Amino acid sequence: MTVGDSALITGLGWDTVKGIVKAKRERRAGHPRLKDLQSLSIDEIYVGRTKKFYTLVLDLENGRIVWVAPGRGGDALRKFFRASRLRKTRITAVAMDMSAAYWAAAVEPWPPAAIVFDRFHRVARPEIAR
Repeated sequence: MTVGDSALITGLGWDTVKGIVKAKRERRAGHPRLKDLQSLSIDEIYVGRTKKFYTLVLDLENGRIVWVAPGRGGDALRKFFRASRLRKTRITAVAMDMSAAYWAAAVEPWPPAAIVFDRFHRVARPEIAR
């Protein structure tokens, strides 16, 4: 059922129903436990000319998104790194594209973590992936 359907059935405004759904989703999803993370994937998505890029951090154990930040590169990850250090996260592996900014940013907070490049970029740039 869409937000519009729910608004029509309940007689509430669309914005009100959306606010209720959003609050319920936030309560259900909560704030992900960063302390339990071991292996991550870092990548960016392009969402259009006005919004530009967002950087996503995913937990590779269960596929859930644990962090989203506007922008891309190391600057978009700084708050995530700070939050993970405060929670004493022990990352063992980080999967990412071959962005030098991501690589440098990931090595700094988790020096012993294995850096794994995704298959797409290894095939596209084999001279770097060795």
